[in-house]
Amino acid sequence: MIAFLSLLRALEFIEEKIHDPFSIEDVANAAYLSVSQLNRTFAHVFRSSPANYILKRRLCVAAKELAETEQSILDIALGAQFGAAESFSRAFKRQFLVSPSQYRREGKRFHELYPPYALPDREERGTHMTTQKQYNRDILHEKILASKGTYILMADMDHLMEMNETKGRAAGDAALAAIFSRIDEAIEEGMVFFRTGNDDFTILTGSDDLALCEKVARSILSHADEDVPYPDGTVKVSVSVGIGFIPLDIADPQTAIDYADQAMVAAKHAGRNTYRIYENA
Repeated sequence: MIAFLSLLRALEFIEEKIHDPFSIEDVANAAYLSVSQLNRTFAHVFRSSPANYILKRRLCVAAKELAETEQSILDIALGAQFGAAESFSRAFKRQFLVSPSQYRREGKRFHELYPPYALPDREERGTHMTTQKQYNRDILHEKILASKGTYILMADMDHLMEMNETKGRAAGDAALAAIFSRIDEAIEEGMVFFRTGNDDFTILTGSDDLALCEKVARSILSHADEDVPYPDGTVKVSVSVGIGFIPLDIADPQTAIDYADQAMVAAKHAGRNTYRIYENA
């Protein structure tokens, strides 16, 4: 319980101060932990250091500002606690695979490549801390309930764990950014997507046109032969996609996620880099 509350305080502090200068010591103090305790607990639960998480969150906030405001890149860089536009641009390109100016120019619509970490509530976790990285699904669940009678897609990257182990996390991060970009380019106006796990993204199409949703899936899958650059070379990245239908009488939004997930697993079993449809419509 103490570790849960401490991590919760740390996450809240980071989001509240995301535009402000602060140190890891400040986060530890807010969580009533020593720096070593914070680092150890954060790594155990989220498989990440607090410093790495803060950097990724600041770059995501910066991406949103690039897309939705007219602030200069320098002002956004300073707000993200970078001392110069050049260092900000290098870090931004490592995370999103494009420069800040290109990101703005291309009109990217979605920015939460690394959404805020979440902790399960007490009923879900029982008496134990989870060691599985989680993201807040509240907004996704609300939108599912508002999207009854339409299709939901789940895109899951193939072989992320293997890539992280054999080529390093920089390769895995680049691969995730590539999938993020492919989805952003493939979806139609009015569609939204969320990162809902370490290697999966959930797309709400808002459409009851199965052919249109299959077109989106094929577009996402069409880049599997492309080389994705990362600091030590290039990798090829494929995904498996599941398509499910959100019933008109749905009460639990997780049901729709499970439909898409089951179809995605079927795509994995079919050889990966393909899509399958859960026949519930």
